[in-house]
Amino acid sequence: MARVEVPLEVFQRGQFPPVCVKTGRPAELVGEAEVVATTGGAWWLVRVLPGTKGFWPASRRALGNVPITRTAARRIAVMRWAWVVAFLAGGLIVRGAGSGSMLLAGRGLVVVAGALWLLASLVTVEGRLDRERGTVELYDVHPRFKAAVEHGTGAATQDDTLTSTSGAVLPATGRSSSTDAHPPGARDRPGR
Repeated sequence: MARVEVPLEVFQRGQFPPVCVKTGRPAELVGEAEVVATTGGAWWLVRVLPGTKGFWPASRRALGNVPITRTAARRIAVMRWAWVVAFLAGGLIVRGAGSGSMLLAGRGLVVVAGALWLLASLVTVEGRLDRERGTVELYDVHPRFKAAVEHGTGAATQDDTLTSTSGAVLPATGRSSSTDAHPPGARDRPGR
């Protein structure tokens, strides 16, 4: 996987070539990603504990839109919830089991939940915000996405459109109208 640095405005508006950030294939959706401004050890804390992003002040966070395939979006959704389900199931089994194989199975599920939680950062879109320079560095992106961004290949034209999940048609640049409050997730890119 690779890293790529983009202007903050490009990230926020989703003005990327239609190449999936995670798979390098033609993107079908535009997904929402959140980046935070961190330094040193705090950056690794955010990478290992993605839930800590919510504790950063709003002035040190930014939301943006990135192109993504349906497959990658599904992987992200599964990884976001799989560890929670495994943890809860393991906890319930441990609580209900007296000893023996059920206790071992419950503990095993808790360990699997921890592994899934740590692996989640491999499939999600991670990035670091640098407000002073006005840039976002995206981590663990596909090399084809990086090449497309750096060389500007396949950039969306003004004739391309995106359809949000609510049915509103938006310009391909990712700019949303002031009335479009699209939910976190993805917007369909028809015909691709």
